[in-house]
Amino acid sequence: LATHIARLRATNPNTVVVSAGDNFGGTPLLSSLFHDEASVEALNLMGLEVSAVGNHELDEGWWELYRMTKGGCHPIDGCQDGTPLDGATFTYLSANISLDPRRADPARLAAAGIADTSPRPLFVPYAIKEFEGVRVGFIGLTLQAAPKIIMPEATKGLTFTPESEAANATAALLRQRGVDAMVVVMHEG
Repeated sequence: LATHIARLRATNPNTVVVSAGDNFGGTPLLSSLFHDEASVEALNLMGLEVSAVGNHELDEGWWELYRMTKGGCHPIDGCQDGTPLDGATFTYLSANISLDPRRADPARLAAAGIADTSPRPLFVPYAIKEFEGVRVGFIGLTLQAAPKIIMPEATKGLTFTPESEAANATAALLRQRGVDAMVVVMHEG
């Protein structure tokens, strides 16, 4: 797949590879046995640039998604193949998920390297790419109902705002930043 995507990119320099989420979590047993680290490595090889957070990325908890993006060994199983995960080279976007560390498990915050207790976005809400002088904004959204289909512990401390509200607020920010076009990337089952 990485080779095919590279061939397609070579035909047009104005290409960006995006994903609407569920890149891992709902994956085959072979991937999940290794905590989906191989999936992240494969997406890196494919040149994925931005991805919305899908509900399955949160299956093992938001703190595990943080680890997948930053790299390192699994906190319980360690480095099963002997080497730490380098982490995602792509950016996760989440305009409608925020983390309130005061409501989260302190051990999970420590595992994610979060010491500040101020509420914050879980991930950046948007990314901007430029193509021949045209600025394009990518807004990432997750299904607001995601907590209803994920184990409650996995979303403890998270708030999911309505998709349209988050998209409109982020679009207003992008307009202020001189973005010419916008793309909403949303995982909705």
